Amino acid sequence: MSLVLTERQRREFQELLDHKAGLSPEEVSRRLTEFETLVESGKISLRDEIFSKLKMEKARLLAMAGDFKTSLQALQEVHKACKIQDNRALDLRCRNNIALVKQNMGELFEAIDIWEKLLKENLDIESRVIYTNNLGVAYNRALKPKQAIDAYFSALELLDTDEVSNSVADIYNNLGNIHRSSGSHEKALEYFFVALKMYQKLKDKERMAMVYNNLLATYNEMQDLVNAEKYSSLALDYYKRYMPEHTMSIVLNNCAALRTIQERYSEADKLYLESLDIAERYNDESMQTKILNNMALIALEDNNADLAIEYAQKSQTISHRLQDTISERFAYSCLKDAWQMKMDFTQAYLAQSIELVLVRRINQNNTPLDIAQAEARFLQKQLEAQLEVYRKQNEALELSNQIIMEKTTQMETQNNLLMSTNQLLNRIISIITHDVRGPVATLSQITGLLSTGCLQDKQEETLKQLHLSAKRTEGLIDDLLYLASRYKSGLDEEPEELDLCETLQDGVKLAETVATQKGIKIRFSSNCKSMKVFIARERLRLIVRNLISNAIKFSNPGCTIDVEVISDDTNLKLIVKDQGIGMTEKQVQKILAGAVFTELGTQQEKGFGMGLVFVLEAILHTGGTLEIESKPGEGSTFIITYRLDDLRP
Repeated sequence: MSLVLTERQRREFQELLDHKAGLSPEEVSRRLTEFETLVESGKISLRDEIFSKLKMEKARLLAMAGDFKTSLQALQEVHKACKIQDNRALDLRCRNNIALVKQNMGELFEAIDIWEKLLKENLDIESRVIYTNNLGVAYNRALKPKQAIDAYFSALELLDTDEVSNSVADIYNNLGNIHRSSGSHEKALEYFFVALKMYQKLKDKERMAMVYNNLLATYNEMQDLVNAEKYSSLALDYYKRYMPEHTMSIVLNNCAALRTIQERYSEADKLYLESLDIAERYNDESMQTKILNNMALIALEDNNADLAIEYAQKSQTISHRLQDTISERFAYSCLKDAWQMKMDFTQAYLAQSIELVLVRRINQNNTPLDIAQAEARFLQKQLEAQLEVYRKQNEALELSNQIIMEKTTQMETQNNLLMSTNQLLNRIISIITHDVRGPVATLSQITGLLSTGCLQDKQEETLKQLHLSAKRTEGLIDDLLYLASRYKSGLDEEPEELDLCETLQDGVKLAETVATQKGIKIRFSSNCKSMKVFIARERLRLIVRNLISNAIKFSNPGCTIDVEVISDDTNLKLIVKDQGIGMTEKQVQKILAGAVFTELGTQQEKGFGMGLVFVLEAILHTGGTLEIESKPGEGSTFIITYRLDDLRP
């Protein structure tokens, strides 16, 4: 504020700018008069920002009072001051207000020109939305609904339409007015109710009053008297309680129109006169044209042609000056009917001819199809944008689902293995018994024969075989107990360098004792004499031992089991092939999934169903993969594959 102002003046002027509640019109007028005195005395100049702010506030109050001419003069002074102050923000606001005043004065195309120029400047989103919305209103009043629709939807694109705000609600209300003026009443109601719901959430009583009035007008045009009466009461109540007096003319006019439809002409005439008085006091010429046209209609109903002509001619003169084509067309329609009533067909024909010209001008750009096409363009853009969002989301979901499916498969296998391993640990004694039963039974049989003297001739050789078998069995038990302790402690076996063929041959020799008893032969072959690999020794032994034991269990006497090693430049394959009873595809899948199940052997051998689970777990931990080829009655082939690179230190 200017440095020459007193503390009181600073405070009082700031209260004006802040729209302090409780200030009487007389007090507001006194402060503005004091401001003008300070300007005239040179104590406040055009260079002071307070000049622009207070002058703009004065212009606002003048416009509210309907004195648009004086309001415009004040705003033009502000515009000049903003240039001197180089105050761009105030200048933008001032130009917007000038356009609003010009629009109310009927200078629609000048207002449109101002907003179109404003929108070419670098604006913040809030200002751009306000100016675009104002431009849409001006386009609609200038009978350019397609441009208005485009303007409204351009403003909506700048906003989050899911957010409840006055800006979004204002646009929906304006869209309702466009559809109402084009005769699309159902669509208009749809937009009005969206706007009303938002205003109710915002508790904006003034804007709620405006929507109630729009609903009243729409239901009047639809001849829906029940709803029209309902919103007539609401609109009157809200306008009286929350709106300034000069706006009462519009709601009184719509209430009078309802009484006319109800053929309650005396009530309608009284409301029209009250509405006209307010419009004239506040110099609202746009409203005057509408009221005069409606009063002309009542005069026609009363067969008072002269009064109808008087009202219609007044309306035509004002609407022509305001370039209000719709009101002017309505005035000529009333004149046509009035002149016909007076039997002056020349004047009636002239009025009808002008009316038809105006109708063509109105309908030129004001058809529901034109509006629907403009609306469809926006909706298509919105849909395309949303589809692109959905497409990207779908791609991300597909990728996520693929990863989840892969992880789920891995987790299912790991879960099966964990469940099986848990059972394995709980039954570790049974497993050890299962693995060493054969060798121990052999030792028992041999020692029994020795004790009876049946092997006296071969005692020395038998003792050697017995010692060898006992040592191997002892080693087997040590291996199993070691592996079990590692499981219980949660430790993993470290890989070590070993000779693969030698380790496999040891496993074959250990299994031969049981195989021989059943009349089964085990053959070992390899395409390499010796191969050094890095692998967990005990797990490898466990794999070979259990696969050969499994092959023996399900093979008939006289069969052969082949244990092969096949190596190439890339992979190493360990193969255990039997000529046994084979398996179904379902059984094969159970094994590969880590499931526990057991079957009786060819000689009713029992088992715990854990051996192949142990094998699969050991293969996965040593970095290999398992394939099973089997058919019922044709034997089974277990193929374990390792990448040679994974077996190197």
